[in-house]
Amino acid sequence: MRSDREGIVTTVLFYVTRNVKILKSVLCTIQIKECIVIRCRSLKLSHSFPPDTVATLTCDALLFDLDGVLIDSNDVYETHWAIWAKERRVSVEHILDVHHGRPVTETIRLVAPHLDPIVEAEAYRDGLAASNHLERVRLFPGVASLLGYLPLDRWAIVTSAPRTSALQMLRHVALPMPKMFVSGDDIDQGKPAPYPYLRAAQGLNHQIERCVVIEDAPAGIQSGRSAGARVIAVQTTNPSDALKEADLIVNTIDDLQIEHVDSHLRISCTPCGA
Repeated sequence: MRSDREGIVTTVLFYVTRNVKILKSVLCTIQIKECIVIRCRSLKLSHSFPPDTVATLTCDALLFDLDGVLIDSNDVYETHWAIWAKERRVSVEHILDVHHGRPVTETIRLVAPHLDPIVEAEAYRDGLAASNHLERVRLFPGVASLLGYLPLDRWAIVTSAPRTSALQMLRHVALPMPKMFVSGDDIDQGKPAPYPYLRAAQGLNHQIERCVVIEDAPAGIQSGRSAGARVIAVQTTNPSDALKEADLIVNTIDDLQIEHVDSHLRISCTPCGA
């Protein structure tokens, strides 16, 4: 009986993993005569995509990170982190290594544990809000048409940025205000914890397992994965090696073809490496 079961698992995994570069969080449920259920989780493989492979996912909603996914604001945040670091004699290199995708308080806890993260985060937010930085914020190609196409109950923005600054940037690039908007100020435990994406899915009244997260940073990928969503990463901020925990990696959001079909969304793309 045991050998038969192992043979079934081997066969199923072969078909599931063919042409897949990295396979994670796989749940294969096989029920056999004695109602034994075999579950295979967190399986990683390293198969390359054949040339011109088109990957397709279906979902009920898309949960977008903001910075590095919809808008390019990296220069703004790096400038303000450099000012903050110089004033407090903290390594700016350390900050730039870890701040992507993390709330301000979490970044400060990591790079300056001797400082009060609440007080320092407030000082950082005040400096950011008071500066004239919007002229350096730009929209990534394809974003405006995509968000204009999607129904409001099918997408959300989930960012670690301060709410005031994030909303300023949204207005500056003339993006529509989503039905569900989760900022770094709205959640006690931000990315890489799962709660920001769980809150967004709940606000849209969709199951997180039926959502796809679009991220650009390891902390955001970890947040989406731990919440239970599938994750597509864009290579706008980090190299592919840093994004390997995502289900798929593309260059930018413009590489995604998204259709609203019946009661779901269909995402098609050519993954990096294909």
